[in-house]
Amino acid sequence: MAANTRERRTIRGRAAEIAAALLAAGALVAAMCIAPASAAEVDTWGTFSLSAAPYTGAVAMPGNFPATTFTSTSSTATVVSGASTWQAASTPVGVEFGSSLNRTYLNQRPAANNAASPAITTYTFASPTPASGWAFVLGDIDADQVTLSATGADGAPVPVEGLGYQESYNSCHRSGGPSCDALNLNDRPSWTDDGSTGLLLGNPTAADTEGGTAWFAPNVPLTSLTMRYQWRNGFPIYQTWFVAKTFTAGGTVTLDDAPLAGATVTVFDEAGAVVGTAVTAASGTWSLPSLIATGTYRATVAPPTGIAPLPDRTFSLVDSDAAEIDFPFDTPPPPLAGTDEVSTLQGIAVDLPLLENDAGGSEDFPLVADSVRFELPGGAPAGTVLAPDAKRLTVPGEGVWTVDVAGTATFAPEPGFTGEATPVPYTVADTRGGTGSASATATVTPVTPAGGDDPFATPMGAPVRNPVLDNDVPGDPSVPIDRTSFAFQLPPGAPAGSTLAADGKSLVIAGEGSYEIGDDFWVTFTPEPAFSGVATAVPYTVADANGTLANAEITVTVSAVAQPIGTIDQTSTLQGVPVSGPILANDAASSATETLLPETIRYALPPAAPAGSSVSADGRTLTIGGEGVYTVDPATGEATFAPDPTFVGIATPAPYSVQDSAGLTATATIVVTVLAVTPAAVPDAATTAQGATIVVEPLTNDEPGTAAIAIVPGSLALQLPAGAPPGSTISPEGVVTIAGEGAYAPDGLGGVAFTPLPTFIGEATPVPYTVADENGTVSASVISISVTAVVPETTPDAATTPQATPITVDLLANDVPGDEAVPLTPSSVALLLPPGAPAGTVLGADGRSLVVPGEGEYAVDAATGLVSFDPVASFVGEATRVPYTVVDANGTSAEGELAISVTAVTPVAGVDNATTPFGEPLVIDLLANDVSGNEVDGGAPAPLVAGSVRLELPVGSDPAALSADGRTLTLDGVGTFTVDATSGAVAFVPAAGFSGLTPVVPYTVLDTNGTLARASVRVVVAEAPVGPPVEPPVDPPPASGTPGAPGPPAGASSGLPATGVDPAPGGVAAALLLAAGLLLVARRTLVARRPTVECARARRSGPRGR
Repeated sequence: MAANTRERRTIRGRAAEIAAALLAAGALVAAMCIAPASAAEVDTWGTFSLSAAPYTGAVAMPGNFPATTFTSTSSTATVVSGASTWQAASTPVGVEFGSSLNRTYLNQRPAANNAASPAITTYTFASPTPASGWAFVLGDIDADQVTLSATGADGAPVPVEGLGYQESYNSCHRSGGPSCDALNLNDRPSWTDDGSTGLLLGNPTAADTEGGTAWFAPNVPLTSLTMRYQWRNGFPIYQTWFVAKTFTAGGTVTLDDAPLAGATVTVFDEAGAVVGTAVTAASGTWSLPSLIATGTYRATVAPPTGIAPLPDRTFSLVDSDAAEIDFPFDTPPPPLAGTDEVSTLQGIAVDLPLLENDAGGSEDFPLVADSVRFELPGGAPAGTVLAPDAKRLTVPGEGVWTVDVAGTATFAPEPGFTGEATPVPYTVADTRGGTGSASATATVTPVTPAGGDDPFATPMGAPVRNPVLDNDVPGDPSVPIDRTSFAFQLPPGAPAGSTLAADGKSLVIAGEGSYEIGDDFWVTFTPEPAFSGVATAVPYTVADANGTLANAEITVTVSAVAQPIGTIDQTSTLQGVPVSGPILANDAASSATETLLPETIRYALPPAAPAGSSVSADGRTLTIGGEGVYTVDPATGEATFAPDPTFVGIATPAPYSVQDSAGLTATATIVVTVLAVTPAAVPDAATTAQGATIVVEPLTNDEPGTAAIAIVPGSLALQLPAGAPPGSTISPEGVVTIAGEGAYAPDGLGGVAFTPLPTFIGEATPVPYTVADENGTVSASVISISVTAVVPETTPDAATTPQATPITVDLLANDVPGDEAVPLTPSSVALLLPPGAPAGTVLGADGRSLVVPGEGEYAVDAATGLVSFDPVASFVGEATRVPYTVVDANGTSAEGELAISVTAVTPVAGVDNATTPFGEPLVIDLLANDVSGNEVDGGAPAPLVAGSVRLELPVGSDPAALSADGRTLTLDGVGTFTVDATSGAVAFVPAAGFSGLTPVVPYTVLDTNGTLARASVRVVVAEAPVGPPVEPPVDPPPASGTPGAPGPPAGASSGLPATGVDPAPGGVAAALLLAAGLLLVARRTLVARRPTVECARARRSGPRGR
């Protein structure tokens, strides 16, 4: 490797040193190299700039690659043009990114020529690099070594595997590469991954050779890259290239199948940074000029004013050019809101999750819970007030509605309100601003407390206390009795002189006695000393927490003789709820000195007791058939009545007796009223996606009649709806199947699973159900389910393949199901007949094959849905777009389109120049320097067909000179060219006496695809000998232009031996040799091939394999 930093010279980089006679042939070659620029792939190789030492610089990279700067401690550094040293398209990095010809690179040296003085170059990226789509190349690694390290997006060291080492190779040993030494063409560096650093080490002997190269394609984002370049031997240099693959990106934005003009498309990279913005044209098209070939990009589409927001889209440029990134949008339906119903007890606030049965119009736009707003009800009572934020509604005489940020409404009824509340309309919005509306309704069930009459007795002149409220019960435990509201009423017809205190807490009945309500809410009756008999009944009221009143009476019997008195005991309870109380509290012993004995309490069988009634042997248990069981505690005298679960109403009076300490007996009865407890089943509504099973919990919004009597989940039973579609059934297990809609299956735990038929969408037939509480009391309601359509969405597919090369496309890779629960079915992929297809196009009966004449054949894999396309060998260009359909698990189909582009695979024929001594025929292997198209453009092998070589007439020649088969050309006075029909070689027999340059003879050759290439052949016939022969040099130097040999420096002799008898007078012969370019003699073929292949590769619009 040279010690200075000059670029290594190649023959193609020094055309000025070729004789003027070669210019015409060079112009022909240049003309063959002209190709249109790619419309898809943009500039790829980075451009270096450099300041004076100490060295700093920048690398201008294409597209949205972050700004890149560097610092270096190199002893010398230069930016080189890349005109004579480059990475050829045939090198491994060139295969991926194309040739770096005429693109700059950085030449550097160690800080000093010793191992202790490395040059450290650090590249800093303004933002994290893409995780793919770019590379860097290190060249001339031989008598030196490079240690690499990097930091990632988080500032931490990157494991070396993240640098993406690809391959080591020798750039001199690649067809079309720059010229290098003829030796060590396989010399390449070795790579060692040390975890946090990596070592690229030159050849084992540290010999100063040429062309040792390695390339890296980082696979993680980087923020810096450091290269520690270290001397090993001699005077080494090293080279650095940066490269990125970039593409244009663009497509069409449509809304409801119509172009959407004026929309702003903003593209973000993987890090969330904006990399480009475009506004759609009138046709809906948009484009960005240059994006790094990485993924995943995210695009936001901001529509013009007046159009609701559109969802984000993503795309990738990793695998292919995305020149048509179409964003089709459909206006989603508005949110679907269902009517909400709830029930509660009087005075009890209740929550209602409004959004449980609501759904967004599409998955892209979910509901916004905090968007719920009330509206004024039509015909609302006067004084109804809607708060400014519409999140509070006050309805006079009914209650207050509020809604929280989670979309849960709360209705707090006024204490005195019962019945159906005014339906309250509300709206809810999704994330795009679409709104749905529904209403919320509350039913308030009355809660009525029950007061029990209180008869009790006392001996003459003896005060008595009684817990009057103990037998009064609330209408529901959640609405307790308010004892502070307890108050007497003046009895109608009370004796004159009777008085009632203003607060109702004391009452005097003239001639009988006084009543006082104590702080413990017991009543004390103090009889007048002379009074005996039954006192005037005293009415009282007591309210519950809602203010609902209960009424009852107190009746006291004052005995005038020594006889115990038993008083009727009355109380009430809820259905199925046991009730207890001290039955002796209102009874009296025979005198003030005697006491009642609880252990003597005995029940008696009532007269005309219902069948099944009985009394236990000890008289302490009484069973009333169909009503319940009475027991008594002999220690306390407390009696308990446990009603049968199904019994409601006034129970049969239960007689009992008790003795006092004097042995005297009193009798009385217990009368219990059992209030019905009725659960309230509330209609249920839910929404599910097409084909998706949903589990509904009907009991969630059902209310028990009282908290003490719970609803039994396992009691839920479905019924077949009246008027159900014909064919609907209910199974012995209780599964209801609605024909054409789906099946409802109870799970035995209170849940119901609805599985819609895959094809059903819309409002399902409401299905009735019943549920029972612990008492067995039944309530009925319905389940209503709405099924929203699930429609799969396809994205147009585009793929590119080289000529005559089959390709397989995964059509479904960019298609999405309408719902994750309803996947696409690969085996359903079927092709359709393209509109305007060429005549003779044949579609298979099952849609799995399609033959387009002149283009190729499509075949669908029946299991995977992959589509293969086998192009006709001669076809290039855009194939007819092929529509296809795919079906999801529901059977819903969507239509997409496949567009395949077939790129030309063009053979390259090289100009052939040869010399022959005077009068001697020669054979020229025309195809030796011709290249098949697949070597240049990739794709299936398409070798040249030797038997297809045909000559053409030189300019101005007699048409009769060329044979009909194009294989023989006879030029008068020049000679005859004859093509061998098997090998394609041409034999030239000069005419007698001819010397000099033959005319340029064009020829053509075909490859197996039928693609034609053109070139020419020309022969220099030396002059006739005129003197003694010249002895050739003993050890001639290699011919200029020999691959692998350095070309002569500027102004130096070519080093070619002269030909002919006399070099001095043989100037004509020398001129002829120079005019032929001396691409020459035995080495002609290789020299001609190199520029031809490189030109051919310059035609490519991008790296091999695209």
